[in-house]
Amino acid sequence: DILSKVDDRERTFSNTLVALDKAVEELNIAQAALYVLSLASPDEKVRAAATQAVNKLRMFMIDSCSLNEHIYKAVSAYQKRLTQEKHETLAAEEEYFLRETLNEFKRNGLELPYEQQKRVR
Repeated sequence: DILSKVDDRERTFSNTLVALDKAVEELNIAQAALYVLSLASPDEKVRAAATQAVNKLRMFMIDSCSLNEHIYKAVSAYQKRLTQEKHETLAAEEEYFLRETLNEFKRNGLELPYEQQKRVR
């Protein structure tokens, strides 16, 4: 949601890729805590509920992050602005993160037409 509020002409590494990374990090922390409960809780009901929550969170992360067309468009718009305007200089690690993030979206089929995306999913 934070990414969609940024105008494409105002995109920076910080307000696009760092924001995305922080959101994913928070989801991963929540998933890790639930996963530990699913394995280590002495209470069977807690383990079952945690396992169910991990699965729901995993599906949410796929739909809301990995297959989210709005996020893909935001990151693509940032790359386009960076290429055209050269408004900031990225460190090698930041360039790598940008490239790999876009490649992940492409591997997930987000640059395909919608009908083909449905078949990939």
